[in-house]
Amino acid sequence: MLTIKNLSIKDNVFDYEMIHNLNFTLQENDKIAIIGSEGTGKSTLLKLLAGFPLNYIDYEGEVICHTKIVYVDQNISNRWNLYTLYEYFYKQDDIFRIQADLRKTLALFALDYNTIIDRHINTLSGGEKVKCALALAIARKPDILLLDEPSNDLDFQTIEFLENFMNHTQIPLFFISHDQRLLENVANGIIHLQHVHKQMLCKTFVYRGKYKDYKNLYFRKYESDLQIARKQRSDYQAKMKKFRQIYQKVEYQQNQAVRNPELARLLKKKIKSLKSQESRFLKEKETWIDIPELEEPMHIFFDGESKINHKKRIIEIDINHFLLPNHNTIERIYLNLRGNEACVIYGQNGVGKSTLIKAIIKYLDQQGIHYAYIPQDYMELLERGMSVIEYLNKKQSKYPDYRIRQILGQLGFKRDEMEAKCEDLSEGQKLKILLLLMVSIESEIIILDEPTRNISPINQDEIYDLFLQYQGAILAVSHDRLFIESVFDRIFELREDALVEI
Repeated sequence: MLTIKNLSIKDNVFDYEMIHNLNFTLQENDKIAIIGSEGTGKSTLLKLLAGFPLNYIDYEGEVICHTKIVYVDQNISNRWNLYTLYEYFYKQDDIFRIQADLRKTLALFALDYNTIIDRHINTLSGGEKVKCALALAIARKPDILLLDEPSNDLDFQTIEFLENFMNHTQIPLFFISHDQRLLENVANGIIHLQHVHKQMLCKTFVYRGKYKDYKNLYFRKYESDLQIARKQRSDYQAKMKKFRQIYQKVEYQQNQAVRNPELARLLKKKIKSLKSQESRFLKEKETWIDIPELEEPMHIFFDGESKINHKKRIIEIDINHFLLPNHNTIERIYLNLRGNEACVIYGQNGVGKSTLIKAIIKYLDQQGIHYAYIPQDYMELLERGMSVIEYLNKKQSKYPDYRIRQILGQLGFKRDEMEAKCEDLSEGQKLKILLLLMVSIESEIIILDEPTRNISPINQDEIYDLFLQYQGAILAVSHDRLFIESVFDRIFELREDALVEI
């Protein structure tokens, strides 16, 4: 159906290898998840399999496929933002061939063809864009379906429909996702793309089985390899310490044996034997395994000391006739939050969650409450034209320049990336900058808008732990089911008429 043979992909702009020697055969009923941190080549791999001309890469190996592949982009706005849905649908396929199936599929996604067909892409919510892209892909009747982050911006109801579709479709799937629940519920195979050694070395892992089993295996192997690597180095240091003591003793005896030629000859022979032993010790180092690295280091922490008053009411808002950008009105919004509560808001796409977050931030500014904020669009806070180092030095005073560089290094940044412009970094790197800023400023509450979407699923647990450390209040918008279960004690649904605690 589709076979990948000895595939290696090199980025010819930044001159680094993305993927090394990937071998895989897609079989019937395969639901293969491609995972890894930002910049490891996941989307590039899907586009290459789909046959897109990619002038920023060189590749070796073969992709053998004689069936119809349909690719669903991560964000249709990138290309189609100024077009209507009619143009989006029918510039890509024949209207008469797909119209009936398109109407049917849109209806399954709770979208009416006649109502939306003349709308511009830039007027759709994030979830509506994803639904339309999926509907078109299904209507085109693919033999293989490639999905790039299909659950981004979807509400719970649509995610459940998407999971049901992915589980029951007979179409083999390659899909990229950061959603651990989606991975657990759908994937029956994993391709894990990993960059280690300051992103200079790429590794490719293929696993046939469930995501949760692979994740457990990944961390067991990491711990096992770490113990072996540490023991190899510890044993070597102990042997070398003993060796040096013996060598120094023999060398001293040799220097003292000037008047005893026979003893000097024996000691010279012993020195020669010791040097041979040293060569054997040095050769042992060639057999050592590398000290393993987690693929996306998140070595970032809040200080243990906290001056936050846990009984303090951080937020208490009561808004009547809350106006949304689409001119609809929510009759009443009431929310109160104390100093150590973790609260999450979810709701259907376009219902006004991000608008509510903006209103809450305005309230915090008016009340003089210190907060940290991570928006969906990181460039809302990051400053164009400013380097990472310049931005962090400007926005916080807790850490001096040298310490900022140390922490960025622990977060996997190379030296040139620390000096790079914020807008030129990957989304995962932008998130890490804002997380570092978050832990370096005094705050009573953290405001988060979909904070887990650009972190590799394998390492998302570290993000959960980071927020669990925080001593203040947390208010988040999220549809990440595992994140919600792991971190939050109060859950709200924003509906068309009210904000309701579940």
